[in-house]
Amino acid sequence: MWRGFCEHLKDCGRNGTLFVYVLAILFTAATLGVYGIVGVIGLGFIGAMWVSSEISAQGNRFDRLGKMPPLSDNDLRVARSKLMSPRSRR
Repeated sequence: MWRGFCEHLKDCGRNGTLFVYVLAILFTAATLGVYGIVGVIGLGFIGAMWVSSEISAQGNRFDRLGKMPPLSDNDLRVARSKLMSPRSRR
């Protein structure tokens, strides 16, 4: 049973790694009891706040860039050829 589960996690790639990390954190929190669960909730809240601040900062970076200058004729020609190539259509 465990061998099949581990083989399945190998095929999952990053999602499998994330699952194992979350499972280890939850197991550790359950082992520590109430304090562990409160700690995991606290870390989750701190992580959500960090993600929120990073998303906000990324939006501010784009606002500071302003409008991009227009492309040159050569760049437009290359972009059009890439858009029209059969390899780019899926």
